[in-house]
Amino acid sequence: MARRRPARLGGDGFLQEIVLRPLGPAPETADDDADDDADADADADDDADDADDAADDEPEGDADDAARRAGRYPFSIPAVRALAEPLALDPKVTFFVGENGSGKSTVLEALAVAAGFNAEGGTKNFSFATRPSHSALHRHLLVAWGQRPKDGFFFRGESFYTVATYLEQIGGTIGYGGSLHERSHGEAFLALVTNRFGGDGLYLLDEPESALSPARLLSLLAAIHALVRRGSQVVAATHSPMLLAYPGATIYAFGPHGIRRTTWAETEHVQVTRDFLAGPERYLKHLFEAVEAQERAARDDEDDDPPKRRRRR
Repeated sequence: MARRRPARLGGDGFLQEIVLRPLGPAPETADDDADDDADADADADDDADDADDAADDEPEGDADDAARRAGRYPFSIPAVRALAEPLALDPKVTFFVGENGSGKSTVLEALAVAAGFNAEGGTKNFSFATRPSHSALHRHLLVAWGQRPKDGFFFRGESFYTVATYLEQIGGTIGYGGSLHERSHGEAFLALVTNRFGGDGLYLLDEPESALSPARLLSLLAAIHALVRRGSQVVAATHSPMLLAYPGATIYAFGPHGIRRTTWAETEHVQVTRDFLAGPERYLKHLFEAVEAQERAARDDEDDDPPKRRRRR
């Protein structure tokens, strides 16, 4: 069956859409083999030896396909399964937003690797690796390109320290405004954006707000706008209501429902933040009362169960 094509989001850009590649035919099951012919049993012993040898040489893609069919990680994530339908990317700014564990960083990381970036961050020319932590999802993604970018960078907050160390080891800090280690985390990230991101490029950012104060988030928004005006495309996974407010950005909410397009005001991050700021005392009173009620319930449970009380001592 032909895939439904998404509406193109306002132009070509660099990355146009991503989608899970079709799975090949499923391997034959034991029941299928049993029905093949009456001679199969006579060759079973010989075939078993051959099968052991073949298992040792099983292609990586075959194992990935088996994991995908079985619904194992990352294919257990609803947002990943939702990529069976193409996901259109804005030619300017796209945000992935969702709770922890919703798959937004998993998808962004897979997109970066599929686009040719180093899995732990950096440019396409970075070749360092510490501990492989990315999933196999990138091998299942088909990426539709428009134009090819002249510049690009994949930022991962959790491995930015390693990126900074790699730059010092190869003597490549000049284009980044000097050593990134000689700045705070937030200052180093903004130095990366202002010195290294040259425009006409593809910039993939995984939770860039983690390093920044609210005032510095405004600086990042200004930098993103300058990059967009210089022909760039930005795709970011974020929890920040401030970043999500970028005018005209396409926002995708990741969650148990999969992936759906949403607006700034409809995101849970904006609603929770707005409610909290409207009345922090009321919000915290309700939150702390729930904590205290749980503690009382736990004490009552211990009073009714003396062995449990002794174990806690």
